[in-house]
Order: sequence, then structure tokens, then C-alpha cells
Amino acid sequence: MRSPEVNQPIVFADQKLKKIFVMNSDRTGTVLPENLQLTIKQGNILEVPSNMSSGMTVLDVKGMKAGGYFLNVHSDVSDKTIRIVLF
Repeated sequence: MRSPEVNQPIVFADQKLKKIFVMNSDRTGTVLPENLQLTIKQGNILEVPSNMSSGMTVLDVKGMKAGGYFLNVHSDVSDKTIRIVLF
């Protein structure tokens, strides 16, 4: 018997617009902004403007410096950390 497929978060970063887009892999639901946490390597949490638009959550990272960041996605099923590099 196959186990049900779990929705995984997928992330797209648009370097030109300086925005990060987060959605569920099946695109039927969104990842709520309160379930997202952007951190730096040392673990400090960064506050960035976010909103929900067109079935996805959009993080505005215009004020952030180039470099590596971690996006922690919290859900009922599991937590996931995705590395994001801005340049």
C-alpha cells in the first residue's frame, strides 16, 4: 500500500525583484507567513515583510545584504530548512 504523498514546500527566489516565493508542492495550498522563519547562519531570526498573493507567500528581501540565509518552514507534518543565497 502506498503512503499518501506529503506536501513539501517549494521556494523560488527572484534575484531581480528581490523576492522569495513559497508554496506547497501540489500548489493547492499556501504556506502561511507565520510558518516561515528566515535566519542567518548564527541562528538570528530576520524580520522581512511578507504577504500572501496568488496562492503563495511572498517575502520581500529588498533590504537584505547578499549572502546565504536559511528559510525554516514549519508545518504539522514536518519542519524543513531550505538554504537561500541572495546576490
